Amino acid sequence: MSTITPADFAKAIIKQKRLTDSEWEHRCDELFEQQRVMFLELTTFARDGATTNQYRAIIDFLSELQFLSAGVSKAAAAPVGMPEFQEAVKRAVLFFNTLETDDRQDSGRMTAAWIEGIMQKSEPVIWAACVETLQQHEILSSPLAVEIGITLYAVADAFSRRLVSLAAPAPSRRH
Repeated sequence: MSTITPADFAKAIIKQKRLTDSEWEHRCDELFEQQRVMFLELTTFARDGATTNQYRAIIDFLSELQFLSAGVSKAAAAPVGMPEFQEAVKRAVLFFNTLETDDRQDSGRMTAAWIEGIMQKSEPVIWAACVETLQQHEILSSPLAVEIGITLYAVADAFSRRLVSLAAPAPSRRH
């Protein structure tokens, strides 16, 4: 059950894109407070050689997800802790390892399972935005493509799973 529409995500993107340079710097301070674990992980890419445009794109992605989540609920926008983020990173690594296998049948089965999982346990709009972020600003041709890809996947995964779990109807209790 998807709770986020492309229009919802577009509003978050527009809000982020309208920030002036000084507002963007202030937004980074807010993100440090709101999503410290993920923000600090993303900031390492500037140190490791990401271009200014690449760095800004990945920070914008985090900010857009935070704006989007804050519009849903406080629980959706709550800080992602290290254990939750580590689990998302593990899922990202498993997914990318699946893409690298030489066994086409296994890769096809795993990819199909991933797509089904996205449709059932995830927010497809978030994944579309993740892919778009990776495709822009030459991130996929960057020497940091694998690291940025895994990290952005984990950021998208953490927010997506939260949004879906918050939208899921509460289990009924039988007495």
